[in-house]
Amino acid sequence: MWVARNGFSALRDGTLAVDAKATLEKEGLIWNSGEIAGIEPIGEKLRLSLDLYHVIDDQSDHDRVVLRRIDGVLHPCVVEKKVIEIDQLINCIGQDNRNIEQLFDGINITEDTVEIVKDPNFHMPLYGTIKGHENIQFHGAASAAGVLNATYMQTIEAVIEEENTPPDAVPGSMPLSWSSIRASHFLNSGIHYESVNAIMDYVAFIDQHLIHWGIFDKAVRKNFLKEVVENRSETRAGITSRKLNELIEKHGLKGVLTVDNVSILRPIKRDFVASLTSSSASSDA
Repeated sequence: MWVARNGFSALRDGTLAVDAKATLEKEGLIWNSGEIAGIEPIGEKLRLSLDLYHVIDDQSDHDRVVLRRIDGVLHPCVVEKKVIEIDQLINCIGQDNRNIEQLFDGINITEDTVEIVKDPNFHMPLYGTIKGHENIQFHGAASAAGVLNATYMQTIEAVIEEENTPPDAVPGSMPLSWSSIRASHFLNSGIHYESVNAIMDYVAFIDQHLIHWGIFDKAVRKNFLKEVVENRSETRAGITSRKLNELIEKHGLKGVLTVDNVSILRPIKRDFVASLTSSSASSDA
């Protein structure tokens, strides 16, 4: 059973989320507005007391009517008390989008003071911050929370178009958030990863790893990555491993790169570039 505090609009249109929601709706196991009123251990199970809110048209019984915000719109509702027994409880707050400004006393957090930080060389969006308070950083899905949401959405929509990310990678989804976290860690630490995600990682991020793995020919990297990006929307989940292997062979990289799992690129040899200076990588990029 899924119970949301204020609707499921934040799920967007990813295949997994849409299919799960549709299945639960058919079985009557989804509720758009509710609260957990109590939790009681019963042996190996949990007994949940829930307040479930029904949207109504008749508001004549003022003593019973309460206003609830569901999917961003206020509705008159009445509450139903319900008790259920469950095997497991998962309480998620990542897409709640509650007002994050309540967490920071005395700091002005508005749409005018938040911004998304991009790497100056590669223009990859890394994290959210507050003007004048650069030590406060919002990484991953937190970049889309509360008042950061509008700025984040504007930035990430452009990224989706430029990077041609697959249809299932919508703003606020974990794949995009994870790509930003990986890029931020890489640029701050200078530490290269052992593999890159051809479906989701930023092109500039992948390019720096290709250089590190010994692919110094800029034209080869550019043409290979151009076709990788073009094929990222081949399926809803992105470029397939089969297509990726075809491109590796087409661009003469069969002896250098291999594909692990689902479109994960890694070098065949791990020791051919023991130490590549950042200056040589930057000049070639």
